Amino acid sequence: MNEGCSQQAAALQVSLVVCTCDRAPALRRCLENIGALQFDPRAWELIVVDNGSNDDTAGLLRDFGARAAFRVEVLHETRRGKSNALNRGIAAASAPIVAFTDDDCYVEPDFLAQIVAAFESGDYGFIGGRVLLHDPCDAPVTIKEEMQSERFPAGTCLVPGAIHGANMAVRRDAWRAVGGFDPLLGPGGRLVAEEVDLLTRISFAGWNGAYLPGPTVRHHHGRKPGPGLMEVTSRYARGSGAYYIKGCLRRSTRSLFARRWYWLVLTLARHRRFHDLRDVVGGSTEYVWRRMVGRFAAPS
Repeated sequence: MNEGCSQQAAALQVSLVVCTCDRAPALRRCLENIGALQFDPRAWELIVVDNGSNDDTAGLLRDFGARAAFRVEVLHETRRGKSNALNRGIAAASAPIVAFTDDDCYVEPDFLAQIVAAFESGDYGFIGGRVLLHDPCDAPVTIKEEMQSERFPAGTCLVPGAIHGANMAVRRDAWRAVGGFDPLLGPGGRLVAEEVDLLTRISFAGWNGAYLPGPTVRHHHGRKPGPGLMEVTSRYARGSGAYYIKGCLRRSTRSLFARRWYWLVLTLARHRRFHDLRDVVGGSTEYVWRRMVGRFAAPS
């Protein structure tokens, strides 16, 4: 047990959750960066959720935990899918604020300080921050560089991409109030929209949110410009379709989300973006189907 493990949970201000699966080289760089965070080691904890790795992730985490000056908890989630891993991590968190980043991201030294300051200065249930491109040779995707803050009042239907899962934080009570991340969404499947779905449900549960440029991470995703990006854009388009159709399934948000889904489909058709249109409709259909299958498969 490292020195940080001796700290009382009540003293913790923020828990940082990172999920990983078979990406030990990237995770090693991510952890080295996290180890340089400038924040009181008694006031935070790192929770790493291993979602079924078969490489040397276990040894890497064991060695890192033994050297860390802060509390490190390693969890194993056998159910595949990032949303399952995220839910496992946040359920184990001891702090009232839970921050997230990805195993291919590098947080700025003041990352946690910026997050804690944001929650102390505003009545937020969730926030998101900047995601910069680490390697200029990578394609400029899955990033958000805006320097202008944006507030999301309670009851806001967030647009996909408004906040990125690689740099966001929530109040643990808000996550608990809405039932956590949807296992049908998120990496590990073809419907990637777990963060916008969670944050919108938190918003409709009565919490305010914001995008703030202070908390910053650099995304080292490694994807290069070219035809290979089609798979990435396809997964996000399918996720958008799933996100909007899920809102249509809730009586309280049906009208709003139906309009959003309609205008998205109409816009794609008008601009002859038929590939994206196919993915949005396909993602909508797939989510409904998976919900139906899950309902019929559930024990009585």
